Amino acid sequence: MAETKKIKIHPVSLNETTLETNIVSEIATLFRNPSGFSYSTRLRWFFDFPISKNSKKVKIYRLTPAEEYHGGGWDSKLVIPNGNKTNRAVFIQFKSGKHSEGNTILNSIFNTNHRNPNRHVEFTFNDNSDNTQHQTLKNLHDELVSQGLPSKSVMYGFPRITDLDTFDKLEEDLLLHTTFLSISEMDTKAATNNANLYDSNIHHFRTCYYDETRREISSNPFSIGKPKDPSGLLYEILLVRFAHWRSQLSERIPLDLINEEFYFILADFLRINPFKLYDFRYLRSFPYPNEKDLKVYYAKVENNSINNLFEYFGGNNNELGNIEWRKDLFNRIIKFVNERKERIIDVESDIPSEFSFSLSEEKPIEIRFKEKATYNLIVF
Repeated sequence: MAETKKIKIHPVSLNETTLETNIVSEIATLFRNPSGFSYSTRLRWFFDFPISKNSKKVKIYRLTPAEEYHGGGWDSKLVIPNGNKTNRAVFIQFKSGKHSEGNTILNSIFNTNHRNPNRHVEFTFNDNSDNTQHQTLKNLHDELVSQGLPSKSVMYGFPRITDLDTFDKLEEDLLLHTTFLSISEMDTKAATNNANLYDSNIHHFRTCYYDETRREISSNPFSIGKPKDPSGLLYEILLVRFAHWRSQLSERIPLDLINEEFYFILADFLRINPFKLYDFRYLRSFPYPNEKDLKVYYAKVENNSINNLFEYFGGNNNELGNIEWRKDLFNRIIKFVNERKERIIDVESDIPSEFSFSLSEEKPIEIRFKEKATYNLIVF
């Protein structure tokens, strides 16, 4: 008699596919109809909105298992619309991590003999069947660079959520708990520390739950220190989203109102209190109770976010690197917008393309490289 198999309705553990699917979906959601974040209640108090222009959507591409094995190396390609029939794209290889209370590795910054907290998440990479994952991504990186494209647009995504229980409870976007680390930065840091990430061995990436500037790489670990641009990829995506969002609104709405409304939307996304960081001028047009209610609301938003971090990961009030990172990103976007207050933003020319590369819809790029006597072709 054949054995009866149980019907599975939930995974046993938090796996890479679940993490990847949610992260790329969160990015795509930012660009959904009618204006990505949806038209705001605050601006509706002043204006009637016309029918939205055609929505610009993120497209997500994945390789089949066979394609990935024969020369892909990446999990998701995100194509983000610039407008004017051009896009920008980024390749991401996602990894799932394991929780660690600390270790006894001699050179590790998470050694339990060092300062607490030592709780962190640990990832492995180059752990495919023939340990060529990092080399395959490097091949893609080198080809893009040889064509004059940005060196940081091939990267790993390291989500700092390690178990199903925390994932189920998470109230914020997983994007806010993901470290994006480019191949170029990893290799530069490795060269500085005389480490070889192409030795056909499995290597490790470890980072603190709260403060991802506490991080190290390689099996013989070395600290890779503060990232040059920890919010780089998300910064680019949010600026593109802002430019599309502003262009979709009626020309009758003053730009300063549109800009400041975006700051509220951004604060909701980042789960921070914007009143600590910015003086909202257009609130002076509202009755005072509305401003007071908003201040109370956003204070609760930030406090809840901090409390959730403590609940999910443990820690103390000195470990707020994740919240500070979000505030820095908020201020950085405000600076960009303020420098372009009174003019139309041209996505392709005004928004930096350092963690993504420009991609014409009309002419695909073909890459051929030889790996172990097998020619592989990637067209994108």
